[in-house]
Amino acid sequence: MFLQRNVAIKGIVQCLAILLVIIGFVTEAKRVCGPNQFRCRNGKGCVAALDVCDSERHCKDESEENVLFCSGNYSNLTKNLEQECSAGMYRCRFGGCITSKHLCDGRIDCYDGSDETSDICRKNRCLGKKFRCDYGGCIKLSQQCNGKAECPDGSDETRGLCEEHICSLGSFKCNYGACIPGEKVCDGKNDCLDKSDEFKSACDGDGNGGDNSTDFKARNLIVQQLK
Repeated sequence: MFLQRNVAIKGIVQCLAILLVIIGFVTEAKRVCGPNQFRCRNGKGCVAALDVCDSERHCKDESEENVLFCSGNYSNLTKNLEQECSAGMYRCRFGGCITSKHLCDGRIDCYDGSDETSDICRKNRCLGKKFRCDYGGCIKLSQQCNGKAECPDGSDETRGLCEEHICSLGSFKCNYGACIPGEKVCDGKNDCLDKSDEFKSACDGDGNGGDNSTDFKARNLIVQQLK
């Protein structure tokens, strides 16, 4: 009798748990957003008008950053095309807004990449310790020839730019000239843009990337002795 009662109670608890889950789903699906808010298309969340079309994901389904929507199809929101973007903001070609300081900074912030085009950046000047990408964007000087394309157009990692680049002791010189930390060679990951850090010749210690004269294994031995 006691066992049957326990089984019955357990069954009721499980049913209540399932019911609560169902109620949660229904409530979420019927979520009503407040005034001047955008309701995510999947029904799971509300986004303030100021966060709509700002090139950052707020809805899990990214419905508030949809290109067609951001091109002017706002509904019941005070933020609209007539208002453009607020002061200090740049309007992406698809309609979204980003902070102006992100223009031509070497990173794509607009979903459509319109903040890093030659049309926008060709007259841009890079000041201080900055490297100017071919299209006009600016990246840190230390980011050129580091094995990764920091410029969206890849102009910071070309053979013409990097082949005369001098690598520091203990670094590995990629086949096209870029420098990466020595410990990243033959680690199963491509750290050089041309993948030369994973060439058999590099892993066997025959040279840097296959066609460089400096013996990488010998250089690493010197570094170890200096430590």
